[in-house]
Amino acid sequence: MTIRESSYFFILNVAAIGCMFFSESARAETPLSLAVSENLTYDSNILRNNDNKYRDLVSATGVQLGFAKQYGRQTYKASGTVVATRYKNSDFYNNDGYNLALGFSSQIASNWLVDIDHNRVRQLQSFQDQGLNRYKEPVESQDTKIFVQYGLYSRWSLNADVNQSKINYKVLRSNDRSSQGAKAGVRYSPTDLLYFDLGYRKTKSELPNYKVIRNSGGGQISEAVGEDVQRQDLEFSTRWTVTGYSSLDARLAWTQEHYDTDRLRNFNGITGRLGWNYTPSGKMSYTVAIDRDTNNSGGNTSLSYNIAPDLSGFTGNIGFNSQRRATTGLLVRATYGLTSKISVTATGVYRRIEEESESISTEINGGEVNSANNRGLNGSYRSVNIGVGYQLFRSTRVGCSWETYARSASLFSRDFSGDSVNCNAMFTID
Repeated sequence: MTIRESSYFFILNVAAIGCMFFSESARAETPLSLAVSENLTYDSNILRNNDNKYRDLVSATGVQLGFAKQYGRQTYKASGTVVATRYKNSDFYNNDGYNLALGFSSQIASNWLVDIDHNRVRQLQSFQDQGLNRYKEPVESQDTKIFVQYGLYSRWSLNADVNQSKINYKVLRSNDRSSQGAKAGVRYSPTDLLYFDLGYRKTKSELPNYKVIRNSGGGQISEAVGEDVQRQDLEFSTRWTVTGYSSLDARLAWTQEHYDTDRLRNFNGITGRLGWNYTPSGKMSYTVAIDRDTNNSGGNTSLSYNIAPDLSGFTGNIGFNSQRRATTGLLVRATYGLTSKISVTATGVYRRIEEESESISTEINGGEVNSANNRGLNGSYRSVNIGVGYQLFRSTRVGCSWETYARSASLFSRDFSGDSVNCNAMFTID
């Protein structure tokens, strides 16, 4: 089915659903909702690759069924979304994905709060998240989190959360990862609109297909499969809400990430995020967000040989090349309500990518390091997006936006630049 045929089919379905909506609007409200969406994107550099730059039109048609109901002090939520993505000139990248979300929240007695959330997603990996190569990479991920708080209405409270996540790649299986983590913290809330939280988080990740180089000393070098990553975060977080004006959400942590075998990729440093929303009037609102974290899962340590025989036997060196990276990002957004139904939004994004490669040469006889070479090449990503949204009816919203973007080349990623136009529509029955 072509994109044009898909659009005609979509419009017919929307018309039928619209009729159902208006004919059923007099009925009592139910916890069920149905949403149908269409998203069309025309991009000048669809693969995010300046060496193979071409335009394409992408259609993403989605259907979402939702459930939300409150019974006393318990809240139940569930939603399921299926999305069909079709490329006009690149059928190879066509993909069908889904997103399943389940949630449960409950207050127990007078002091306890429990939140449980589970998500499963299947989608294509974004091309701009890939390094030096471009390929079709279906990714399946799932995440489960349980949050418990004791002392819900007291100034001082205790909280804990546990989470388990898993991500599988169909092509580059070496990036497969499963993680289990837990956090314990204490929270101080001087008012209902402000809290400070101090906690300790520990996470263990397993990379079952990751190739590692083992250097046991004495010239004993071997290659193996499988790696464990231990991460610790001592984190401070706060949330402050000024009703009707602004809200601040911040997290600052000292992070240690330790690789059991590939120790050249260990990370020690500050990570965190800061988000600020400011609404000085009913028509204008601003958002500023800053984040910093490490993402070493995209790197690897490689092995190179340089061995020459002589009269005394085999001598020479073995080289290790290790990759590390950290990113710092800034997002600024401003939204202006022209009318009660029309809004204009401008968004700017800047991200600095710090990437470093460390090469070490090791003597075969004795296993001693005789030289080291560090090389770094940092990159940056910039984008500007301007969009207009129109709330046609309570159930119907449409919008269009234009974006320009550019990424400079870095040690492990290629450069790309381009622009895109996006139009979308969503029809909801609830």
